[in-house]
Amino acid sequence: MIVDRQRVLDFSGIALNSLNSAFISLADRHIKNILGKDFDGGILTSEEYIDLVQRNLFYVSYDGPRNVNLEKTPIVSFTSLTRNPLETNPTTLVQDEDYFINLEAGIITFSDSLELISGLKVLKATYTYGYSSVPEDVEDYASMMCAMLHEGSTINAKNDAGAILKEIEIGRYRESYGNTSAYLKEKYSLLDSMREELVQKYKWGVE
Repeated sequence: MIVDRQRVLDFSGIALNSLNSAFISLADRHIKNILGKDFDGGILTSEEYIDLVQRNLFYVSYDGPRNVNLEKTPIVSFTSLTRNPLETNPTTLVQDEDYFINLEAGIITFSDSLELISGLKVLKATYTYGYSSVPEDVEDYASMMCAMLHEGSTINAKNDAGAILKEIEIGRYRESYGNTSAYLKEKYSLLDSMREELVQKYKWGVE
């Protein structure tokens, strides 16, 4: 995981030591924790079992009337939806006839004519999800976070050659070192704003 993040951040001109590796690992774990996604995992396959309950004679999921929110997003492709998947003769439902899939939101909507049954694991959805590459805005946030973590360790710090560090460049983020007290507050405010935008986009699906 650390190797992947080094590739994403592209530490140009900086000898990567154990401290830098720790910053990269910390940023990586932080992003996973706040967004609940693994951007380095690639495209994966999910076989998700779905429970349905009956309320007032209408079969629904826990997400609302005749809707199901899939657990993994973003969905790259939807393969199949099977009814009674644990029985001897399961039924493969027909997309755009028995149900409709919103790939971006990860929501299955059942047609009004589809007969559903209540119970545990009464449906199975098979689909692929994930990211083929790390989104640019996530890269930018990781770069900014690593740079700010690095900043505290580079005041009067030295590189591997013994020279005092004057400048750092991480991905698309670059800065020169001097008296940091005047602009630290502004930079942390920017980082907070970037984090909130990522949470809205990747965790709550609001852009």
